[in-house]
Amino acid sequence: MSAAVADAGPPHYLILLDQVSILHRLYGDIHTTESVIAELTQPETPGTIREWLASPPAWFHVHADPPVPIELVKKKYGDGERTAIPLAQSLGIDQLLCDDRKAVEEARRRGMVSIGTIGILIQADLRGWLSYPEQWARLRETPFRYNQQQADEWMRTYQRLAEQQQQREQEKGQGL
Repeated sequence: MSAAVADAGPPHYLILLDQVSILHRLYGDIHTTESVIAELTQPETPGTIREWLASPPAWFHVHADPPVPIELVKKKYGDGERTAIPLAQSLGIDQLLCDDRKAVEEARRRGMVSIGTIGILIQADLRGWLSYPEQWARLRETPFRYNQQQADEWMRTYQRLAEQQQQREQEKGQGL
């Protein structure tokens, strides 16, 4: 099974949705940094998240912050993003779970595949593990940041992928 490195966003929201186990189902072991844990355990963080992190499952690994390349120090990333990207590189992991668009672009420039909370929920829906529309409705009740244009695009992407999957399943059922 593969592995991924996570910034704070996806674990934060998936814990709130009680769907964090899909990270392990989709990606195997999840690695993160002490800086990400610090972000996730701020006093204003919901207790549910701090409780989960107090006794994480065996597949969730916390690493010391790696050395951060100077070009990442100069960019306006949070400490989590700034440490997650070099952690992924040092572990030879090419998957970064992150919601910050600038950090996602940086990870892609470095040859990584990056996916955020929405993409994770869509992947889990397409595998039949949850309902994206239901989880999206719940996610909207959290402090998850988005604008209506993004929300509309995510729903169109989900609908397109769900239709493609349904077509493939129909073709498979017809022996095509």
